[in-house]
Amino acid sequence: KNFNKIDIRLKRPELKVSSRAGFLGVTTESTKPKKRTGDSELYEAIVAPLPRAGMNLRLTAFFGNTAAAGNFVRSLIHLDGSEITFVDDANGMKKASFDVVAVTMNEKNEVVDEFTRAHTIKIDSAAIPLISRHGLIYSTDVPVKKAGMYNFRVAVRDANSRLLGSASQMVQVADLKNQKLFLSGLT
Repeated sequence: KNFNKIDIRLKRPELKVSSRAGFLGVTTESTKPKKRTGDSELYEAIVAPLPRAGMNLRLTAFFGNTAAAGNFVRSLIHLDGSEITFVDDANGMKKASFDVVAVTMNEKNEVVDEFTRAHTIKIDSAAIPLISRHGLIYSTDVPVKKAGMYNFRVAVRDANSRLLGSASQMVQVADLKNQKLFLSGLT
């Protein structure tokens, strides 16, 4: 593995840029996930250098902090409603199921935190046109212990259609000990 340094120079001194220090250059074979106890298809989508085409995901991830929870990355994942497959359930209800894998990676591309979850939602069939038009938003908080720049990656699979998609976003976790105002993002 070769570490490739990133050097950014600005012509305007009043501007500030946050970036990773660099990246590791590895072959495709070495980026494949090791044998996991979880779902390898979802983990392969997570480690892919580009988002996985298929289910259209839009990701908004940003830094948050509370006295009770400490530092965390909050993510809002929009799932295109026309790509969600609902199946019949009891009492005329409709059901959709999703598998979700998310990882937070540090500047050295090491996994800091990860989770794997399965979710099932049940709705009245009258709500299907509304969801098809506007989609669904999945939200989760992932704890982060140290300040720094992180790559948040997520993969979602519709369990009924097996359609899968992935997305990623860089998130800066601030060191709040210096007591300066820090704006992570506007949502």
